[in-house]
Amino acid sequence: MMGKLPVDSSSSDGETPAAGSSADKSLAEAADHRRGEPSPSPRPPEEAPRLPLAMRLLLFYSFILVLLNFGSAVLLSLFIPLEDLATGIDIDYSVLLAVQAAMAIPVMLGVRAFVKRFEGAPLAYIGVRLPGEPGQVWRWAALAAGGAVGALGLWWLLAGFLLDLEVQGWLPDTVDGASWWPGAAGRALSVMTLALAFLAIATIEEWIYRGYIYSLLRQRFAWVHAAGITTMLYLLLLAGGMSIPPAGLFNILLLELLLAGLREASGSVWTGVIFHATWNVFLGGVISLPVSGQSMPRFWQVTTDGHPLLSGGDFGPEGSVILTVLLLAALAFVASRLRPADTVPPPEV
Repeated sequence: MMGKLPVDSSSSDGETPAAGSSADKSLAEAADHRRGEPSPSPRPPEEAPRLPLAMRLLLFYSFILVLLNFGSAVLLSLFIPLEDLATGIDIDYSVLLAVQAAMAIPVMLGVRAFVKRFEGAPLAYIGVRLPGEPGQVWRWAALAAGGAVGALGLWWLLAGFLLDLEVQGWLPDTVDGASWWPGAAGRALSVMTLALAFLAIATIEEWIYRGYIYSLLRQRFAWVHAAGITTMLYLLLLAGGMSIPPAGLFNILLLELLLAGLREASGSVWTGVIFHATWNVFLGGVISLPVSGQSMPRFWQVTTDGHPLLSGGDFGPEGSVILTVLLLAALAFVASRLRPADTVPPPEV
């Protein structure tokens, strides 16, 4: 037999508090708790309103540029005297690769700080979570890695018919291992180091562009417009430091849009990280051709002979119109499975 709810002992006349009073709400919550129903969560204290979206975007991009430039200069000074850096000497790309990879942790911490401070949300809000629904992680990972290998593999097959591709043999480091660790262990370590470096660099770019920046823009724009603005920001940074042929610029634009499409479809930046890292490892290491005009640590000695529009010239396959056709097909496939008009509301704070 249920007893009566106790009355408020603070009431001098012993009457039950009026409905809607704080005591009455507490009694109702206690009754809900006894019935196994969760009590409502306490309301968080009111916080200061967010800065305008454009201001947050400007602050974040400025912070990231300063962090990358200052951090890279400090790390480079560990390998190269400052007076040599000031003269702009050519730096071995393996050193640049290591320095860029080492910046992954500072960038990730910086992004985390901005999400917490300016968005009041967990990292999952910007896509730092497992892709897709539960149980779909391996499917998205296979799709991302397989898509990168498939597109470049098709380019290799088509280029074999249209160009004069010549594989002149394995490079000494690939056969004998690195000079500082010869043998099979050195070979394995060289491959693992290359893969990890590209994974770290891909993580930096995806957390910045398809992570925080893309998520901010999705509060205001449909995915295709957010992807376009994000891509323009990346191309402005990229074009300022290197010479890019028109076909190469267009292909990079397509790649950036494709990465945004994968981010939108899977809900995770890690899908783009896998695609991005696999693309660079397979193109620079396995196919052993330049990646965006940069010669990477590679496995074979490969030469191409043919029209630069087909081969990409010194820029590599990313400057080839053959790859343009393949990327357009891949982008159309991804975009056809996305709804163009949706926006994502900002997180509650």
